[in-house]
Amino acid sequence: VDWLSLYGHQKGEFIQTKNDVYSSVIEDYRTPQYSKRMVIKFNEEGKYLPFAELLYSPCITSIHSLSCQLRILNRGLYLPNWFSRLSFLLRVLPFEYRSMTRIDVYADFNKFYRGLLPSTLIDNYIKAKFLKIGINNGYLSFKSMGYTIANNSASLPKGFSVDSAQYNGITWGHKGYCQTQLYNKTLELREVKFKPWIVESWEQAGLDTSSVWRLEFRLQKAAKD
Repeated sequence: VDWLSLYGHQKGEFIQTKNDVYSSVIEDYRTPQYSKRMVIKFNEEGKYLPFAELLYSPCITSIHSLSCQLRILNRGLYLPNWFSRLSFLLRVLPFEYRSMTRIDVYADFNKFYRGLLPSTLIDNYIKAKFLKIGINNGYLSFKSMGYTIANNSASLPKGFSVDSAQYNGITWGHKGYCQTQLYNKTLELREVKFKPWIVESWEQAGLDTSSVWRLEFRLQKAAKD
């Protein structure tokens, strides 16, 4: 799991605390929906490191007045005991769980079974050697993460051709419901934001960290069912 956020109702007062297990700090933190945030840290060998954030105190009337959202921070999800920590928070916080807001499930690897490279799969898909069941559209990322074009787009970057492009990722599906993305995670960490805890998990799993690919399923709204 690379992203997990839960929706709930506040069933008591959120308070700041600090003990041998965890600490919580409340601050004003304006978002489009909420006005306060609680940052929760767990004691790791004497250091209190961030694990989760809790947004609450709605600032709009279109959502329930007791609405709040608990999100496990990315680093926290790479800890082996993240689920037990989440279970602990659900016991000690006045947070009444209602539903998941979003969950991303992933697998990291260097190549598929039988040696198929992810870049080869994307290349063959673009050249219609592989077909996707259902709507056959994808979004490409190539040469740099974040630079995307629609498959069969009428407006292509200057000098682009299917035969010469370097494919680093492809995405299917609609953002906000269910998306599937296959992309070069090593490249993203290098170009967008480096997260050492992810690389450490690769090393522990025995992956070649110079080119790790990620297959990710992002589930929101109706897709959660």
